[in-house]
Amino acid sequence: MFVIDLDETVFDSRGFIDFFIDFFSNTWRNTKMLLENMNHSKVVNNWLFDFKRRLNKCWIREQEFDIVRQNARHFLYDDFVTFCKKNKDQKIILTYGDKYFQQKKILHSWVRDLVDGHIVTASSDKMEELKKIYKKYKQKIFYIDNKIFLSEKDFNFDIEIFKINRLWSWKVKDFSVF
Repeated sequence: MFVIDLDETVFDSRGFIDFFIDFFSNTWRNTKMLLENMNHSKVVNNWLFDFKRRLNKCWIREQEFDIVRQNARHFLYDDFVTFCKKNKDQKIILTYGDKYFQQKKILHSWVRDLVDGHIVTASSDKMEELKKIYKKYKQKIFYIDNKIFLSEKDFNFDIEIFKINRLWSWKVKDFSVF
């Protein structure tokens, strides 16, 4: 079983955010304020960022964001898509962030069609979620993430950890995990 992180592992989040900025940069809406507060949909002031509320505050309507969402599929890394098509093992996406935003990325990037399930957690401690997955499925986990500070020694179950380095440019593919 594979448990795989979403952002910068299978989905080019930086590229998507740049597309988002470019798309709204020529409008009168305050996208700079949105993106400064968004912090890539992570924790702001110890509270999980509420993406939907922030869209409304910046006068970005749901219909306008649909145009951005329709392009989300272009930000999946090709090697991940190939991996999913060739590998028949169970695959689960485990991601941390704003539930609304992460679920929309999973839906509109077509990740949902390539994997067997997904978990969006409000806790940055993915270790607890990995324990729950192992307890439920009782099989070895191959965990793939771009920012992992754990090792197999931190777990008391059968897990193998792979760290992907997409570097800081989404155009560079410098690994061979997939």
